Formats: sequence, C-alpha cells, structure tokens
Amino acid sequence: MPSVYPGTILGFFTYIIIAMPYITINATRLGVSPARLLILGALYGDVDTVDTYLYYKALWDDESGARTKAVKRGLRKKTKELQAELSITYNDIPASKWTDNDRDKLNRKTGIKASKTVPTEQISDPCIPDATVLPLGIFHFGTRSRFDKKHYAVPDTANMVEIAYAVVEGRRKIDETTDKKVLKSCSIPSETNCHDSSTTAKFKLNIDPSLAGFDVKYFVRWTNTHHKHLAGDWNGPFTLTIA
Repeated sequence: MPSVYPGTILGFFTYIIIAMPYITINATRLGVSPARLLILGALYGDVDTVDTYLYYKALWDDESGARTKAVKRGLRKKTKELQAELSITYNDIPASKWTDNDRDKLNRKTGIKASKTVPTEQISDPCIPDATVLPLGIFHFGTRSRFDKKHYAVPDTANMVEIAYAVVEGRRKIDETTDKKVLKSCSIPSETNCHDSSTTAKFKLNIDPSLAGFDVKYFVRWTNTHHKHLAGDWNGPFTLTIA
C-alpha cells in the first residue's frame, strides 16, 4: 500500500519514528511476533549501526558533507525495505485487531470499518502553556495537557490550540504613538483584540517589536475545528512582557 507511507524523506522519517515504537508497544495486542519485530528492528537500526535506516538518515542529515551519492542510495534502499516489511507486518494483523487509533497512527484503512463517533461533551482538559520570550517581540509557546507533564501535544479530544491575547500597559505606559495598538488592561478573553491558532502544540507568536516594554495578556484553550461548540474553557490570563 504505497499511499500508507509519505513520499518524501522527511515525511517518511516523521512516519517511521512514530510507527516503530507504536508497533513495538502494541505487538502483543496486534499479534506481531518477536521474529517480525527483529526483522523491522534490524532494518530500522540506530545511528551507529552501519547499513540501517537510521544510520543512513543521520548521514543524510549531516550538513558537513556526509550526504554522498552512496548515502542517498543506501537511504532509498533501506526505506523501500522497511516499507515492504511494514506492509507484510500490517497485512498479517487480523482485521478484528485493528482499532481506530491503530489506523490513525499507522495510516492504514485495514480491518473492520472505522467507527464514527460524534463527540457530545465539551473538552474538559485545560490547555497548559509554557512560553519563552525572545527579543524583537517573538514568543515561543508549548502547550500540553494536565496529564502530560513532559511533552507538548494536542490531546485526542482536540485538533487545535487557540490563543486570544492583547497588548496592555505594563512597565511601559500608553502614549500618543501607541494608543491605538495597546489596551489599558485586559482581564477576560472577550476583552482581547487578537486571536491566533495552531494545529500543533508548539507554535510561535510575533508581536510588533516597537511595543517592547508593554505586556501581553493571553488566554489559551483546546478546540476541535469539527465541533467548535465543544471547545474547552479559556485558561488564563497569563502575562508576558515584550522584549
């Protein structure tokens, strides 16, 4: 099934680093044998094991001149071999064992027809933000669930993070050059005048660097673009100072 696997080098890498640990963790449930895991593992390899997928991928990533014709050829070869063995593995899994989550993670339509469920409850998990303030009005955000203390990720109940924000007075006060760009204060989401969203848990926000010294008041929440009425509650306000 060629359509299962992304056609680009980076696309397939993104796919395989999710698929390999997923298959390993769920091998018993899916009926994947230890022998088949060994075959996949030997092809996948690591950055130090010569003639494996990860070995060639690391060389391909090396910008100091390691991306030779031989490395490109080796990476193509191991990619095709991995895809072939993955397809054998997937085809051997009984249809009854496939879950919706399996199909989503492995990009397969195999097995019993996926069940369609329509959510009816509001997203209850609060969106928890971490932010890094950089010069020139740049902010890097990472958002996570309360159940995930270490990784930034959009929860299964959502597919987007929303941020509502406003530039407000802080240590710097409004003057004639900033009175149309800056609010006196902001304490609730409906008082914000800017809105952005991201389909990934990590995203960047750019604010006019001439507003350095003012504060940014912001709120975040999880939402599902297919069921917007079930969006989670806004979490905030949080305050950052523009550098």
